[in-house]
Amino acid sequence: MRAFLRVADMIEDGDEEIGVWVKQVRGVAFNTEDAFVTVSQFKQDEILAEIIQQLFNEMKQPLPQGVDSEDNSKLKRIIVDFLREKRYLVVFDDMWNLDSWESLKIAFPNNNYGSRLMITTRNVELTSTSKVDLGGMIYDLKPLSSEESWILFCAKTFQGNQCSSHLEKSSRNILKRCEGLPLAIVAISGLLATKDRRIDEWEKVERSVGAEFQGNDKLKNTSKILSLSFRFVLKKEGRTLEEIGETYFTELLNRSLIQVGERGNDRKTKTCRVDDLLREIILLKSKDQNFAAIVNEENINGLPQGVGRLSLHRTMEYLGGGYYNLSKLRSLLFFDVDTSPSSCSMSKFLGDGLRFLKVLGCRGAALDKFPKVILKLYNLRYLSLRETQVSSVPSSIQKLKNLETLELRDTNVVELPVEILKIHGLRHILVYRLCNPFTASCQTIGFKASPGIETLSCLQSLCFIEASQSFTAGLMESLGKLKQLRRLSILKLKESDGYALCSSVQKTRFLYSLSIESENSNEILNLQNISSSPQCLKRLHMSGRLVKLPSWLSSLSCLVRLYLRWSKLEVDPLIHLQALPNLVQLIFEQAYNGKRLRFQTGGFQMLKILMFGKLERLEEVLVEEGSMPRLEELWFRDCKLLKKVPCGVGFLTELKYLEFVDMAPELIRRLGRSKIYEDYDKIKHVPSIFTGNQRDWGVDGNYLNA
Repeated sequence: MRAFLRVADMIEDGDEEIGVWVKQVRGVAFNTEDAFVTVSQFKQDEILAEIIQQLFNEMKQPLPQGVDSEDNSKLKRIIVDFLREKRYLVVFDDMWNLDSWESLKIAFPNNNYGSRLMITTRNVELTSTSKVDLGGMIYDLKPLSSEESWILFCAKTFQGNQCSSHLEKSSRNILKRCEGLPLAIVAISGLLATKDRRIDEWEKVERSVGAEFQGNDKLKNTSKILSLSFRFVLKKEGRTLEEIGETYFTELLNRSLIQVGERGNDRKTKTCRVDDLLREIILLKSKDQNFAAIVNEENINGLPQGVGRLSLHRTMEYLGGGYYNLSKLRSLLFFDVDTSPSSCSMSKFLGDGLRFLKVLGCRGAALDKFPKVILKLYNLRYLSLRETQVSSVPSSIQKLKNLETLELRDTNVVELPVEILKIHGLRHILVYRLCNPFTASCQTIGFKASPGIETLSCLQSLCFIEASQSFTAGLMESLGKLKQLRRLSILKLKESDGYALCSSVQKTRFLYSLSIESENSNEILNLQNISSSPQCLKRLHMSGRLVKLPSWLSSLSCLVRLYLRWSKLEVDPLIHLQALPNLVQLIFEQAYNGKRLRFQTGGFQMLKILMFGKLERLEEVLVEEGSMPRLEELWFRDCKLLKKVPCGVGFLTELKYLEFVDMAPELIRRLGRSKIYEDYDKIKHVPSIFTGNQRDWGVDGNYLNA
């Protein structure tokens, strides 16, 4: 503990949280009766006995008789009585299980002597629970920096000596694979410490770090910690498979086995990643168990036999005409548009031997027709032809009786056959494409739905259906019968369809994403008649003329993203939106015809992104102190009557990005990174400021020099 505190002294000056925490720990560590216990990962029935043994040994007192045979309640009473009049520091190291914490916490009384409990864990839920139970603070350990990693690596590998110059390149390459994880660095350093100091030995390790973990007894425990066990989604009463799968995914995140790459505005994970070292172990275990395989240009020695899941990267041209045993294949994914399979080569490859295939992903494949061979895959659950040139779906798709997801995003499909309604287990229909994305003329093209869509009772996602059909009123009414609907997107809506749509929306209790676009920018969206708004709604996009802001909007307590386009509201809408407790992103595009917007004190407490586009009459924006305290991004595009930076921008202390595109020259001239510019004081705290103009191909501009 004293050694730990000496190290902490070196870094606490640069981190206020560490400083407070170290001060508390130091106060306990040097004013206790030296009761310091480290409890690692034991079975629950052994933890209490181990704690008692360590406590009594620390205090040099004899163990109570019968400790090994006592039940849990008596063991807890022994600990409580022992610590009652003592000031203590207890460390629970590497605690994984929330149940363990629940069973242990009552054994450590808060006796007002300034005692401390310290927990190290990979389980985020456990840290949150323990903080609620006992207070305190959470410190999220960050990966070590390159310098810190190198110091630890050399200390363990070379026993504190400098790395030999001829080994430094290999050492640093190996170290990169650890990505700042102390556990991985210590483990691989321990392995290298046993190796001869020869460059060829170290290069072997560099080429196959994962294999070293598999074959080295000293590293087996580390391998177990870093390994993933392949879990399959099991049905649970009252929850969808998607919700259960998301729970599993969140658990892996909470245990730090995978990391978030990018989050959406609703804080949901959009991309994720694993460390290089963990990835190698996963691939090795997948290969050993024939669970999954990746074939790419570096690994083109034929396909693995009997594998269950296969990803092909730029490899169709290398496969040749050999025989491959793919009878056990359950998932097949193609990657890279340049060499993705054509319809002909796909038919030859799939053949008749993939009868158990459940997942087929052909994103970006060189396909201009729906491959008929797919219709033989009777067990198919998921089919993606995303970003292909496929323009129609055959009526024989009804043969895929088990299909649950049909993804045709960014294809040329604009209509689905009526036979699609015979696939009663369909859960997700995604058929739309963006024309001219990232430009001012961006447009969404959807598909024509068939009458009777309410027969797809399992449907959760329906994007994007076009409402400009002869049976639109009936279509809007039928949506209310889809009780499992989570995500709904509608295009070309008319004012006359509004009442039926409102009636359906208030029946969809699980709806979390709703996108509605009117037939044109002048068509009124009649959305006032929702008496009971969907309380799970997180994302709401409304494109169309609004006579006034729907009154039910202010009751959407879960709303994270709100996009208003073409609304042309005459009255400042902010007063009706400012109390939304979870609103993170707010976008106004041709949504307001007034001259002034006012952000009042206390409003928009969670807002992080605010965007204004084509507010042609807007002349002034006022930000009061205490409004939008978490705002990170502020965008203005084509608001040409706004001649100066909004008053109160200086109050937005968390602002990281400020953008002005197609704005008045008078405003642009006021911007600059020195005091000679009129609005310098308003923007001097903002790290990134962009000015530019919209072009046919996107936005062109420059960042202001710091």
